[in-house]
Amino acid sequence: MLEMIELEQAQELILALAGSTSPEEVPLLQSRGRVLAETVSAALDVPPFDRSPLDGYAVRGEDTLGILPAVLQLVGEIPAGSSFAGTIGPGMAVRILTGSPIPAGANAVIRQEDTQEEKGRVQIFQPVRPGANISRRGEDLRLGEELFAPGRVLTPAEIGIMASQGLSRVQVFGRPRVALASTGDELKDVGTPLAPGQIYNSNFYTLAAMIDAWGGQTLPLGLVKDQVSDLAEVIRQGLAASDLVVTTGGASVGTYDVTARAMERAGVEVAFWRAAFKPGTPVICGYKGDKLVLGLSGNPAAAMISAALLLGPAVRKLAGFKSFYPKRVQATSADEFGKSSGTRRFIRAKVAWEESGWTASFPASQQPGILRSMLGTNALVDLMPWGTLQAGQVCNAFLLEEWI
Repeated sequence: MLEMIELEQAQELILALAGSTSPEEVPLLQSRGRVLAETVSAALDVPPFDRSPLDGYAVRGEDTLGILPAVLQLVGEIPAGSSFAGTIGPGMAVRILTGSPIPAGANAVIRQEDTQEEKGRVQIFQPVRPGANISRRGEDLRLGEELFAPGRVLTPAEIGIMASQGLSRVQVFGRPRVALASTGDELKDVGTPLAPGQIYNSNFYTLAAMIDAWGGQTLPLGLVKDQVSDLAEVIRQGLAASDLVVTTGGASVGTYDVTARAMERAGVEVAFWRAAFKPGTPVICGYKGDKLVLGLSGNPAAAMISAALLLGPAVRKLAGFKSFYPKRVQATSADEFGKSSGTRRFIRAKVAWEESGWTASFPASQQPGILRSMLGTNALVDLMPWGTLQAGQVCNAFLLEEWI
């Protein structure tokens, strides 16, 4: 078992231990934000025929290049969704609406605004060259073209393109099931009255929301007493029902800290205990087979921060994402942060883009138990041991906005 390891080593170990999820087929309408698990190629040209991009008249361009106005015989109309059975010959025009197929013999479309129709004839007031105002077959997508590879995150644009190919279902990576338990005799669930010395279990709700944002789904394991046997049984249940088990509380060095012993009793091999950063130092990571068990601090802000740095990458890997970590940027400190520590720290920050670049400001409290400090926090500033910050100093920050 490793002890007090660096963040990067902890992250690498966690990703190495995290398993994988099986792909699943879902309706296209339920695929937004999911990760594609198959190669999608074009099954047809888009558009599937030469078509008009505007309302007007399908003509032979050469019939409009002489003396104006050119007068053409109106021989039909093509509403959207239909076609013209005949062929456009010299001196002919067909009324055409946006999206309708170009009739045989026509090689241009004249805008309706440049014409006047009267008594079965169309006057053309502007010349139009052959090929003008025609959307060609396959100019958007070509039959057989590879559109998307596995690992692509599906946005409305990808979904629309797949719909244009007639796809109603798509293969995506499964949403990892994260079993979540909260340890502590003092905890009560929301909706129940508190007795003296008790607090509500906020960690479950913050972490469940984060897991959902990362592409996972939470399986609640409930509240667990500070007893090794109780937590070991809950860990066993979580391993049987999920892809990854997470506990909060019980991971430090106090008399009632039971997570390490409970993991061992549940047959979990402990990979490391404690990581060299604050808040969230008392993190413990174990594994059983290809399933990961992660114990986080019970302090609310510390739980969120260590989850963003350690749990988030694991969930995103399981969900099929190619990028696992928050984006790292350089920001200019708008405030002074003078409290130094011999341990690497992640400072809660609000990072904003300004004309000169990213700027970072800090909430007044950085205590690990102050959940309110996470309000407005969209970044973590990476402060090395014994480091401080002066206003105007450049610092490194992890952006969390896409994560929490």
